[in-house]
Amino acid sequence: MLFGDVGADSISARVVAQTFSEVIAAAPHYTCPCFVVMPNHFHALLVIDRADMESAPTISDLMRDFKRYSTLEYGKLVRQGAAEPYQGRLWQRSFHDHIIRNDREYRLIGEYIITNPARWREDCFYPSVLRPVQEGRTL
Repeated sequence: MLFGDVGADSISARVVAQTFSEVIAAAPHYTCPCFVVMPNHFHALLVIDRADMESAPTISDLMRDFKRYSTLEYGKLVRQGAAEPYQGRLWQRSFHDHIIRNDREYRLIGEYIITNPARWREDCFYPSVLRPVQEGRTL
């Protein structure tokens, strides 16, 4: 796993988390109440201050900067032998976003992000080669 085991304090996960924190801190009108770096993906909850949306960067701008800078930092770790090399791209080309429409949805999504590490083995991004054989199913 590129970013280490769930719950592990891997240097690659710390670099990704630090890079994301720096990108958000530099982005006016955005806050991030929670995020999590998983072994092979990332979740974040972003809040946009709608007071001055014309001058705020778009979410696409933020994700582009995050992916660019975290890839550069991860590449440094690979060259130092401190992180696992990767094939092709470190991040997928696009990203999934969702507009949260009410307080209930906000709480559910925040809870999902915070508890995601505890549910890692059931996650759709958990590699199938690591899944245990269940009820006679083979891999």
